[in-house]
Amino acid sequence: MPLAVTSANRSPLVPDVPSGAEAGHRRLVLDNFFGLSGPPKMPAEVVARLNAACNEILSLAPVKQKMAELGISPSPVGQPAFAAFVKEQVTQLAPTVKAAGVRL
Repeated sequence: MPLAVTSANRSPLVPDVPSGAEAGHRRLVLDNFFGLSGPPKMPAEVVARLNAACNEILSLAPVKQKMAELGISPSPVGQPAFAAFVKEQVTQLAPTVKAAGVRL
């Protein structure tokens, strides 16, 4: 039996397994995430169209169902929020990656 999931909240796939925080490890949060990235200085109107298309796809019932089956809970955000999130992840994980000696 798993001790905890590393997501911020319990997983719908294993609802009886606590999150890391619930298990007493509040810093144990490592969510998977998916996103699209484009070239620098991509025109804002292109970013907006891609974001709208992605959100439309994520709202389709078959897509929602398949994602739920895979334990994925979409949380669509716009470009500024996603860029900030990625920057935060890099900042938080950099010391661990460096200590592990990971190289590209």
